[in-house]
Amino acid sequence: LKNIRNVIRLTKEKLEDMNKEFGKHQHPHPLYIQ
Repeated sequence: LKNIRNVIRLTKEKLEDMNKEFGKHQHPHPLYIQ
C-alpha cells in the first residue's frame, strides 16, 4: 500500500506540473486522466 500511495502522490505532482505548463493551452491527454 505504501508503494501504491507513493506512486499516486508522484503522479499527482506530475499532473500538477503538467497543468501548470500545458493546462492553459491544451486539454489533458486521456492517458493522464486515469
